[in-house]
Amino acid sequence: MRFFIIGAIFIGALITSVLFSLPISLALFLGLILFTYDAIKKGFKISDLSKMYKNGFKLVANLVIIFSLIGFITAAWRLSGTIPYLVYYGAKFINKNLFYLFCFLLTIGMSLLLGSVNGTITTMGVVLISLARANGADLLISTGAILSGSIFGDRISPVSSSAVLVGSLTQTKLIENRKAMARTTLVPTLISAIIFLLLSLFGSKNEVDINLLRDLKSQLNFSLICILPALIIFILAAFKLSTRKLLLASCAVSIIIAIVYQGFSAKDLVVGLIKGVQVPANTEAVARVVNGGGIFSMLSTIVNVIISAIYFGIFEQTEFLKPLEKIAKTLEGHFGYYPVFVLMALIFSIIFCTQSIVVILLAQMYREKLTADRQSFMLDLENIPILVPSLIPWNMAANVAFTVFEVSYKAVIYNLFPLIMVICYGFYRKK
Repeated sequence: MRFFIIGAIFIGALITSVLFSLPISLALFLGLILFTYDAIKKGFKISDLSKMYKNGFKLVANLVIIFSLIGFITAAWRLSGTIPYLVYYGAKFINKNLFYLFCFLLTIGMSLLLGSVNGTITTMGVVLISLARANGADLLISTGAILSGSIFGDRISPVSSSAVLVGSLTQTKLIENRKAMARTTLVPTLISAIIFLLLSLFGSKNEVDINLLRDLKSQLNFSLICILPALIIFILAAFKLSTRKLLLASCAVSIIIAIVYQGFSAKDLVVGLIKGVQVPANTEAVARVVNGGGIFSMLSTIVNVIISAIYFGIFEQTEFLKPLEKIAKTLEGHFGYYPVFVLMALIFSIIFCTQSIVVILLAQMYREKLTADRQSFMLDLENIPILVPSLIPWNMAANVAFTVFEVSYKAVIYNLFPLIMVICYGFYRKK
């Protein structure tokens, strides 16, 4: 009975956070109190709780460092001109008859560089949706294409934080994981591209207004040197360096370019890396591309991930999810493992508003899979709970796009890549 009462209170807090636009971290902190209370009622002592907290935090300690470096690099790339350069020239060469396809492909490219859904949406995504709005393209299809491309790199990019999380949970190597993910990604990507191509041919006949990008180019010095920080990511990744080293190297080069070539002061740099870049911009769309980033932009994400990881540490010892596991096992007897695993990912994605919680709780719930076949379970996590949250309008994986773009939640219908990926992966597993 306590399981259902605590679960109801926690879910109510999450729903309240979404409805009233309150920080999700408040609901997560309430959940931490409730789950700690449950542990105490089950007879665990303070020393036991301390170990649970520590074990949970250890799980994401490396991820916290990665998130911090991502905060730094999103600011450094803005100051060096890397992000504005990529956005400008990426949007400049859009084929007017293939607009939705280009939205998908350009955001794939940006997400591979940034390894972040939110980073891609708030840079390349802002420019693309501005072009769509100015030229009369369908905003729902445009948003779906942008979101589909943005989620692509969130799992397979050399600097993907979610890939680090899954690697930590399954204790598998990131380099080998990416190779395995690539094999399962090709077909869904091609199918998604074909659908966006057809949508473009039959529904996108608009001129791309390059005038929207004029002010962007005037903000910073543009030359090929601007893309050096991005190239370094892929060049060094070929030498199998860790994600931390990739981010540090790219960030260091970006800082040099920002000072020497773009002419920013040391003060601008420090403030930008910590609080986020804030330079005068001619339009709001340009400001969204040039400004932002910094470690402050990642604080809420870091807090949410830490609390989620502590849940893992608590649940591992208290077996809080045992009743749900029993329900899942019963369903598996009728429908099999994969459909039930997808269902659990969907339920957690609806209830919990952050991607990391969904992944961590499923890893805890199906922990026996870790001993059976770590590599296969890694693929299950990467191809289901990493992607399914973006199909839920109020989950952070999708909600950022709808909020920033100011479009209807109905755009989730056109977020095709995650849905196609889940379906195709089901056939891949059978094969």
